[in-house]
Amino acid sequence: MLRGSRDAAEDGRTRMMVSAYAARLRLTLATVPAERGGELEAAIEALGLVALKGKVVTGDALHCNRRTVAAINAGGGDWCLALKANQDSLLSDARACFGKVKGDHHGIAAGGQ
Repeated sequence: MLRGSRDAAEDGRTRMMVSAYAARLRLTLATVPAERGGELEAAIEALGLVALKGKVVTGDALHCNRRTVAAINAGGGDWCLALKANQDSLLSDARACFGKVKGDHHGIAAGGQ
């Protein structure tokens, strides 16, 4: 949400933006307005604006869905997305997968292609 962006003409809505941020560079690569609270749509659009090949995209639980993952995979990127307990079947599948991990893997939850 953009601070100080409330518009009385638009029922007092606060403007929202989604940014693709390169952490190592400390640089915003793309910014897309999230019209009418459409953060997910704006994020998917932002993913299409940046080169993802060989990069890792992180996101909160809102972005843990097929459309976001498909957009990242299509761009050649890898992903690490948060998963919350309110996604029962997906959480169950993830727990089953990590229960099968052997060796020195200690609770690292990462996704990829």
